[in-house]
Amino acid sequence: MASLSTLTIADARDMLRAGETTARQITEDCLAAIEDAGALNAFVTVTADKALAMAEAADQRRANGDDREGHEGIGDLADRHRPGVEESDVERAQEV
Repeated sequence: MASLSTLTIADARDMLRAGETTARQITEDCLAAIEDAGALNAFVTVTADKALAMAEAADQRRANGDDREGHEGIGDLADRHRPGVEESDVERAQEV
């Protein structure tokens, strides 16, 4: 499987819904990608502990049956200007 950090928003949402991955796993892959690209100095501050805590909280809410209308945390990632994010992905991620 390709790195979870390269998933589209819609694919991440679908994998979370299907139980094929967790928010923590996606977050860990994203943090690894950030670390691997460290020489680019693209990030001023990386709050890995906070990101992991938020992912774990999202996973716990999902385990408790609260999936936040089917896209726990995904709506916050819908940045229309990020390379690789298609408009259709943004719209599908925002669907309930």
